[in-house]
Amino acid sequence: MQVERQPSARGYEVTAAGRLDAQYADVLAHELEECMRGGSHSVYLNLSRVDYLSSAGIRILVRYGKTLRSLGGGLILTGSSAMVTNVLTMAGMMPLFTAPRAQEATAVAPAEQRLGSISYRVVNRRDGAMRVRQIGDPAKLAAGGYDASDCVAITLAPDDLAVGIAAFARDYADGRGRFGEFLAAGGVAVCLPPDASGIPDFMITQGELRPEVQALQALLLSGSPSAQVRFEARDPIQEPADLASLAAVMCEVVKAPQVAMVMVAETDGLVGASLRRSPVERQGSADPFSLPELRRWLSYTPERVHGRHLALITGVIAARTEPWLAPSLRPLGSGLMGHLHAAVLSYRAIPPGELKLTSYLPELFENQNVVDLLHLLVDDHGLASQSLFSRGAMWLAPVKQGELP
Repeated sequence: MQVERQPSARGYEVTAAGRLDAQYADVLAHELEECMRGGSHSVYLNLSRVDYLSSAGIRILVRYGKTLRSLGGGLILTGSSAMVTNVLTMAGMMPLFTAPRAQEATAVAPAEQRLGSISYRVVNRRDGAMRVRQIGDPAKLAAGGYDASDCVAITLAPDDLAVGIAAFARDYADGRGRFGEFLAAGGVAVCLPPDASGIPDFMITQGELRPEVQALQALLLSGSPSAQVRFEARDPIQEPADLASLAAVMCEVVKAPQVAMVMVAETDGLVGASLRRSPVERQGSADPFSLPELRRWLSYTPERVHGRHLALITGVIAARTEPWLAPSLRPLGSGLMGHLHAAVLSYRAIPPGELKLTSYLPELFENQNVVDLLHLLVDDHGLASQSLFSRGAMWLAPVKQGELP
């Protein structure tokens, strides 16, 4: 089977020739997946030279037809052989592959803005802010480790954001060997136990059930976002958006020196680290961030990893660092500081338009594979200094000190 894919002004044009059966269905699936990764949700498919279509081929067409429609586009047949037309008509599938009816606009589309190599649109604005509560002492990670007196149980509300070191456990003793990176946002909490499996665990808010963690150190933010933003790199292939540039966009949108953020984005590679061992096991005075101790305590990415995935990133960005927040932040480049964790998921295109965080994230985690969790870093001396992203959605709010009343 031969498949050709070409970009056009209206989306992607895909032409297939030969047998669309179990042997070659994945060839077409790969090309349709690449169209979605390229940012197009409208794919125009010409099957006029396909001389055989099996149920395996129909399954691929239906899967991507439904997926693209759910994203506001479609898989539109621009031509089909008599055999293909007959099979799809008898199967009752032809209506799925017609152009979706244009919907009447009900609101003015948000204006596109640019900052550096990034184009972005503010989807909505509202009154909102998040207050931060600092749990534990970040300095203890380097100064000598944590003990039972540092452990705090946190029950996470759907609107809470959090990053830090924690475990899914009953108490300190139960979590002693499993404390590692964690994040929480939109009713989802993710923890990475520092063991050989490297498999993150997660909990989702369901009814009255809320995620609960035992935390040694964390930033816990409560409140509501004040802006939702969609962004895309001007040239996602040649010049994807780096972490520092996106952080600058966040500060510009919110007009605040400290920003709480959640981002779901398509990745072009991440730079970060995770704990190899639980920090409660530390003894002695050796600095875990100096060699050779670094190799024992941290797993670090010397080059970008997890390209072509989806990432949920949450934490705090600061253009101006206040003394009360400084111990929890790390350099992000361009004079910015931050504390960001990223949960890495299998790829899935992000739906268009406004998204409700507390319904979108739980559904995402229920249907995608969670493959890693990293504390994002910027390393100007490494082979790859920053994480890179093609496009995504962000939820932002100014950060204020103290708990909400």
